[in-house]
Amino acid sequence: MTTAIGMDSLDLDLDLDVQSLDPGDAAQAAALTAPVAAQLDRVSILLAHENPERGEATKAIFKDASWSTHCHRVTSIEDLGDSLQQQPWDMIIAYADSSLFMPAVIGKQIEQAGACIRSIYLDDSYSSTNALQITQCGFHDYLTEQEHERLLFAVQREALALKNERTALSSESVLAEAEAKSKLLLDSTADAIAYVADGMLIHANNVFVEQLGFNSVEDIELQPFMDFVAKDDESQIRKILRQLDAGASDLPDTQLKLVDAGQNERDVEIAFATASHDGESCTQIILRGAAAGGSTNTAPTAAIAERDTATPSSTDAGPAAASPAAVSIAIDTPSSLHALAELAGKGMMYFVSLCNVANFRAAMDFNSHTQLLQAIQEKIASLVPDNAHIANYAGENWVIAVPESETGAEASLGREICNAIDPLISTHTGAAADKYTAIGISKYGIADLSAQDAIEKSFNVCASQLKTGGFKVFAPRIDNAQGSAALRSAMELDRLKIKYQPIIGLHNQSTQWYEAFIFMRNDAGIEQDASALVDSLGIEKDNVALDQWLVNEAISALSSLVYENSQISLTVPLTSSAVASGEFAEWLLATMQASSLPKDCLSFSITAEQGQDYEAQSKALLTKLLENGFKSTITDVGSDQLAVVKACRPDYVQLHTSFTEKLNAEEDNTKEALKSAISQAGEMDAVCIATGVNTAADLAQLWQTGIPYVQGTYLQAPLGSMSYEFSDIA
Repeated sequence: MTTAIGMDSLDLDLDLDVQSLDPGDAAQAAALTAPVAAQLDRVSILLAHENPERGEATKAIFKDASWSTHCHRVTSIEDLGDSLQQQPWDMIIAYADSSLFMPAVIGKQIEQAGACIRSIYLDDSYSSTNALQITQCGFHDYLTEQEHERLLFAVQREALALKNERTALSSESVLAEAEAKSKLLLDSTADAIAYVADGMLIHANNVFVEQLGFNSVEDIELQPFMDFVAKDDESQIRKILRQLDAGASDLPDTQLKLVDAGQNERDVEIAFATASHDGESCTQIILRGAAAGGSTNTAPTAAIAERDTATPSSTDAGPAAASPAAVSIAIDTPSSLHALAELAGKGMMYFVSLCNVANFRAAMDFNSHTQLLQAIQEKIASLVPDNAHIANYAGENWVIAVPESETGAEASLGREICNAIDPLISTHTGAAADKYTAIGISKYGIADLSAQDAIEKSFNVCASQLKTGGFKVFAPRIDNAQGSAALRSAMELDRLKIKYQPIIGLHNQSTQWYEAFIFMRNDAGIEQDASALVDSLGIEKDNVALDQWLVNEAISALSSLVYENSQISLTVPLTSSAVASGEFAEWLLATMQASSLPKDCLSFSITAEQGQDYEAQSKALLTKLLENGFKSTITDVGSDQLAVVKACRPDYVQLHTSFTEKLNAEEDNTKEALKSAISQAGEMDAVCIATGVNTAADLAQLWQTGIPYVQGTYLQAPLGSMSYEFSDIA
């Protein structure tokens, strides 16, 4: 027998009977599906079959589902690969009678795309051999085509499992960000912090290392903590560590003496707490009051008090000339991170941190360090625009918000800040020239990024720059977004572009006619057809922004051409949101009137599916366009959708690609279906356009049918401008 993956094998009579749900038992099916459906919002499914009718049959099954479904039929292996890479589909359904989409090929495409997706295989009859081989190809379930209720249940089950898997992956990402955030906090805090486990120092921040006079954390890591405790205080520390090991959590701060790198004893105060480091339980110690000379130094506390109440020096002597009492690190309004996080509008957020601190702090006293921070603050304030807001964070970090930044300005300002602070630190401290500034940058007010989100993103990006210095810009990703969120992000990030495909007249080219297609630049910078994104949109009111953008872009493109070429014409597709909106038509007519363009240079189209789903609104929209002198087209019209043409009365009917595909099919390659569609459209005073003309054979067959207009990649793929030489065909 021939197995599912195309190899001859013996079946061994191991086939088992399949017990499916009773199709008539709606209550049983509802009881099984309701708990899972309640947790699902929308399931996006790829149908892997070269025959559109097979895809439509599967779509019909999902009409009975208790959740929303978006299906897309892939027509080739290349289409499958592109679809897997363009957006995160939830499910792929393969079929036993497909000669193109073999299970092993699908599995390989999923692996190459790195897609997080579930797969189900539909066989015409059950075979245990096929079931084993399908599972070995990576499929998650094996069903027969007659098991409709079981298919719905399997899709729900796998979609929920996938949702949980993605949640787990997202949690890992959040955990990684939290770890990076904790590391940055540890490295940038003014407190001296170390971690002790089993009596050993397992980690310490730079401040702790510097307080004890060591050069790097490697000098003290994995050393017994008792080696740093003065002999007279060892018994006291042992008692405290035993209490922590026993679970004590509320211990008072302890006065004792620590031994520094020079074997000098320093009076310090230590706070103890239970903590974890790299997932292991340990003790956190916070060191306060360490000072050279064997006595507690209270000068820093006094200096901080003076700093918090002082005002900036008004002298021209510069930061180095300011006295400690005159030094201020007060920040311009808004003066807190909370105020920055509440900023509205759009702009850029900068998180600025000092890095390689050990290279210059060792040679500084407290007052010099305070003066340096003030000098850095003043330098930053002199570089940012007047409308910028600055907040200080943990001493050696600054958060800057610059509203309504110009495109590209983020890199320029980041570079200026780095180039200003690095030499400033060298000048004040005498340290060797180095990179002492790390900056993370993120936009806010776009792609669902609030100011608070931008602080988080810039904070995380800054952490990645602490070792090397310099600046880095966080780029919001849209490849993983879906629906309205992906559209909004693409528009705000200026990722959308119009391309133009010519519509060729086979017998009379009286106009130079184009259809507009929307392309989107993905995160890798590659322009891709955005039809899948547009098709996935619902009728949310905000989606009308895409139609408005498209109309305005079309007007802009035509305004420079129409008066030089009176024959040029462009058809613009409208989304379901525009069709269903009661206000879009008025906006469109007002915009067209304001443009002063001739009415015959711009026309509009809706799909046959839109015409069916929103018949009353579609009819009203196309009627209004006709009354105001604009032509219209209904696109993707299948053989069973001509009724919508009769209801909406468009000027043109763009036929579905399946009509063209059948002309050169190995079987059932008659032209009768196409001729019948042309005839019926003619009876409704509509002119037909054939699409999917991808080969010379397609064009030859269409010529014989008498169809007036054709369109396809064989003639011309979508262009970046309306520059096709129509004389080549006309």
